[in-house]
Amino acid sequence: MPISIAPLLARQSPSPSYGHGWIMGKQGKRWHPAWQQTTLTQHRNAKIKESSWLLKLLPPLWK
Repeated sequence: MPISIAPLLARQSPSPSYGHGWIMGKQGKRWHPAWQQTTLTQHRNAKIKESSWLLKLLPPLWK
């Protein structure tokens, strides 16, 4: 007889969940990772551009 461990598994995320993949984001707003990937990638790219030490060190060669 197989034993299921599924009931013993705990949620890995400390943030509250609304169900069906929705999680609580900043300031209590609902966020679904699959629905707002463009927004997520825009913020990620902006942070990378701001924090790139190489871009700050070298003058832009393409201008």
